[in-house]
Amino acid sequence: MKKVFNASLVAASIALAFTANAAEIISTPLKLSSEGIQAGETLVTTFANFKFDVKVDETHPSGSEVVLTFTKAGLDLTGVTGGACSVPAAGVQTCTDIQLNVGNGNFTFDNAVVDAAAGTVKFSVQLGNAITPASAFRVAIQNASLEGEVTATYASNLGGT
Repeated sequence: MKKVFNASLVAASIALAFTANAAEIISTPLKLSSEGIQAGETLVTTFANFKFDVKVDETHPSGSEVVLTFTKAGLDLTGVTGGACSVPAAGVQTCTDIQLNVGNGNFTFDNAVVDAAAGTVKFSVQLGNAITPASAFRVAIQNASLEGEVTATYASNLGGT
């Protein structure tokens, strides 16, 4: 029995080792005090007010679609507009109310789509260079409303989340 149990643990460890994520959100959590919420300080009016970093763990070739999903109870995206992304200026692309900063990365994004009802922001890796593992980019959103604790998840059409 002990050998069977140990073999099961080894098999489970191997299975977990092959489970790969497409990316991870690496930023320090943004904290809004209860006093700030009571004072009505919940509107995200600038890109500086709501931003986070994403580190890519898998190669994202051109045409890859990225989906960020936010807890709808925590972040209201009703006022957020997506659209075509601008030509990069100093590593920053603006897609109306979504800003994507790749720093000195050589990849670009396009076609930001906001679905307030679903709590999602989607964008695609533009034609050209792929995003390679260990690359990172910053996402900033303006014109959203904070309504409580926000959790963001990252998914791509690569099969990882």
